[in-house]
Amino acid sequence: MNTVADCLRRHYRVVVFAVYLAVVIVTMAFHEPWFDEAQSWLIARDCPYRDLLLVRPHYEGHPPLWWLLLSIPAATRQSFNLCCSGRCCHPKACSRLSQAMFPCTVFG
Repeated sequence: MNTVADCLRRHYRVVVFAVYLAVVIVTMAFHEPWFDEAQSWLIARDCPYRDLLLVRPHYEGHPPLWWLLLSIPAATRQSFNLCCSGRCCHPKACSRLSQAMFPCTVFG
């Protein structure tokens, strides 16, 4: 007989992932940006790529790859609050460039 306990025992990874995903979604919905996130966003938006790779890593704590990743939504004029709270994954909040970069995800 298939009971609920047997089903959970067989599919515990799916259940754990679903609970984890629910916690992340709720947490991101109420996330408020901190100073270091805003500073990284401004560096990614305002600095040329040469400075991101050669000058800024000596003064900041983040690796250059983080700024390069942030420079994509910053260059497409995405809102800092939307991207910081995780809502930039919503298709209406993303630009055409983001939709072209990730064709097999939520943009389907």
